[in-house]
Amino acid sequence: MVSAATPYRNYHSSANSRDTVQYQFTYLSDQVRTTSAWADFDTLLHEYAEQDLAQPQLSTIWKDLHDLPARYGSPVGGVVLLHQDHILVGCMAFTANKFDGTCELKRLFVRKSFRGKGYARILLTETMRMAKQAGYLRGVLSTWPDNPKALELYSSLGFMPTESFKEDRRQNLVFLERAL
Repeated sequence: MVSAATPYRNYHSSANSRDTVQYQFTYLSDQVRTTSAWADFDTLLHEYAEQDLAQPQLSTIWKDLHDLPARYGSPVGGVVLLHQDHILVGCMAFTANKFDGTCELKRLFVRKSFRGKGYARILLTETMRMAKQAGYLRGVLSTWPDNPKALELYSSLGFMPTESFKEDRRQNLVFLERAL
C-alpha cells in the first residue's frame, strides 16, 4: 500500500475535553514515486527549508528532495503526514542511521498557522511508533541549540544527549536519543 490514512482520531488539545481536535495521519513507506502524498511531503519540506532552517545552505534537505521515496521509503524509513479536517498540518520522517537498530527522526515541521497546538508532539510520538513498528529500537535526532521549544519538547519525551551520529557541518547541532 502506498499510503494509508487512519480513521480520524480524537485528540484533546487541553485538559478540558470540550477542546477536542480531530486529526488524521497519512503514512508513507513504499517506494512508489507517483502519489499525491509524496507530493504533499515535498511541499511541506520546501516550506520547512524556506521558513525554518537556520542554515539552509548547509542542510542535507536539498539532496533529500531529489528523491524522497529513496531516502524515506521502506524498507529503511517512513513518513507521517498530519491532517486536521483534511488540511495538511505538518510532517515528520525517519530513516536508517549508521548504527544498527537506530533510526534518525527527521524533518519535524508544523505549518505556522497550526503551531502551539501540540501537533509537533503528536507527529513525533506517531513517527516514533511507526519507526518502532518498522523494527528500530532507538531513535536519534538533532536540532540547533538556539531552538528552546524543540529542546523542551524532546526533553519532555525522554530524549537525552548523545554522541554525534552524523556530520555536523559547522552547525553546532545538539544530538539527542531515546529508546523507541
